[in-house]
Amino acid sequence: MPTIDYVTKVARDIREMKIRGAGEIARRAVEALKITAEDLLRLKIVDEIVKEPVGGAHLDPDATGEALREALIRHVTELRKIRPEKLVRRRAEKYGAMGAFSEA
Repeated sequence: MPTIDYVTKVARDIREMKIRGAGEIARRAVEALKITAEDLLRLKIVDEIVKEPVGGAHLDPDATGEALREALIRHVTELRKIRPEKLVRRRAEKYGAMGAFSEA
């Protein structure tokens, strides 16, 4: 199973390809590797997709920061309600399930 560092590097490389004008190749690579935001949410690797402002995060960093702040507060508030032992167990189960697959 690829490591987080590997996936991060691939995502960074793909982003660079998009910046340099290889958008279609990058789009296909992201889809093939299943590292779109929607894929990561469906695979339960991420808990939420935080929406970017219209045009992208780089055009409105204040709105981006506020959206992230609200999401983090919401998630941390929920996590604080869980007993630490249960939280550790859930986290171990979540990360233990990553990379598991089944054939249809």
